[in-house]
Amino acid sequence: MDLAELLVNENVDQVLALNARFEIIVWNKACELITGLKKEEAIGKSVFSVFPEMRSEQANADALDAALRGEKSFVPYNRTSAEGFVEKHFIPLAAEQSVIGVLIVKHDVAHREKVESELRVLNKSLENFKCIIDSAHDAIVTFDANGNITYWNAAAEKLYSYTAIEIMGRSAGCLLPSNMTHKATEIIEGLRTGSFIDVVIKQVTKSGKEIDVVANIFPLKDEDNNFIGGCKIVKDVTDLLKYQHSIEALNKELTIKNRQLASVNSELKTFTNIAVNNYSETLRQLYLHFEYITAHEAGKLSDPGKGNIRKAQAAIQKMKLLTSDIAAFTRLNEFGTDRSAINLSALISTVIDDLKEKTDTGNTEFIIDALPVIHGNPFLVSMIFHHLLDNAVKFKDERRTLVVRISAQAGVKGDTIHNEAALPDAIYDIISIADNGIGFPKEQEEHIFSIFTRLDQKRKGSGIGLAMCKKAMELHCGFIITATEPGIGATFSCCFPRPDA
Repeated sequence: MDLAELLVNENVDQVLALNARFEIIVWNKACELITGLKKEEAIGKSVFSVFPEMRSEQANADALDAALRGEKSFVPYNRTSAEGFVEKHFIPLAAEQSVIGVLIVKHDVAHREKVESELRVLNKSLENFKCIIDSAHDAIVTFDANGNITYWNAAAEKLYSYTAIEIMGRSAGCLLPSNMTHKATEIIEGLRTGSFIDVVIKQVTKSGKEIDVVANIFPLKDEDNNFIGGCKIVKDVTDLLKYQHSIEALNKELTIKNRQLASVNSELKTFTNIAVNNYSETLRQLYLHFEYITAHEAGKLSDPGKGNIRKAQAAIQKMKLLTSDIAAFTRLNEFGTDRSAINLSALISTVIDDLKEKTDTGNTEFIIDALPVIHGNPFLVSMIFHHLLDNAVKFKDERRTLVVRISAQAGVKGDTIHNEAALPDAIYDIISIADNGIGFPKEQEEHIFSIFTRLDQKRKGSGIGLAMCKKAMELHCGFIITATEPGIGATFSCCFPRPDA
């Protein structure tokens, strides 16, 4: 075997030669490996019987014809071809200035195509990544091992006012104030050790303006894990720090105001307790003195004098009731925000029983519908319904049987309640007390919860009960809705927000 034959036979590409009748006369080992035909089986066969695509595919047929005319041809690979990723060279074989056959070299480029495809995907990924980096809201800057800037995205241009052309290649230290340039060296040394650095630091823009930034800096390494530079992601927090300092100052001021308010409240509480106790004791002594006069000096008093003393005693009792109610109102906040589950049906039944003992509830019918369990302060909730039911009895229409109905709407969304106090996202349990009493004028709806408001001076009361109800509902983050029709009745609806809403 001579050298030329050896080179053909050992070539990794398929090498075959045809005579002028397109019969195979040369068939190397690569042809055997790929087609499965031994050399002795292939020699003498028509190339079209072994490779039908040589005739069926026009590019191959044209290349064969051209080779027989003495022209070299190259047929690139075609994805749709039966041969797939194979490119072919057609070379005429000549002897004594005439073509006697064709040499065909078939080169498999599947691996090259795979690599090229992977490179295209990688390049596209790099393009997409660059688009993401360029469109990021945070400034992104990379620098080499010497601290010289190698990448500068659009957000960095906007933040620092330097264009990429102006800043590329310059030291990252130029972005630091003159008295902090040593920080650049410290950061580089920290990155060399593999450290990730998160720091709030001052930077300088092109115009010389100092800004506060949060910088997240991390090292960049090559395939051998050698330090080659760093990348920093920068967010401007100048305004944020200003707001933070303002909030801290406001919080400090608020703390001082709260302490002052707590001191004033403590003093006011002490004053109220002393005033109430002294006032109550004074009223008690006055009442007793009048009682003594009535008991021991009655014979010396005229009938009008006795009547005036009784009127004075009645006024004193009224003042004692008012004082007691004022004291109760001022102490409502002392109950805090402790909550527990309350069985409303049981609680309201107890309140009604108490009312029947202390108040004339004759000719009155109480109807209690199914009521939910709510979360609240038991004492305050009991007080709310005591005052509302007491009011219903107090303002009944004497011409008919008083009917008081206690009903509930559970799980009502706040955005369906037509009241400015309702929170749209909250869920409320609404407990309503409706009566067929005398009602009250609609124009008084906004005023009836004001302290000392009394719509009917002839009826007993201090004018504080409804104000206490409103205050107690506010302590539950709830509110009361009223509806009235004079001469027909009134409805008070207590809206309790659910704790998990």
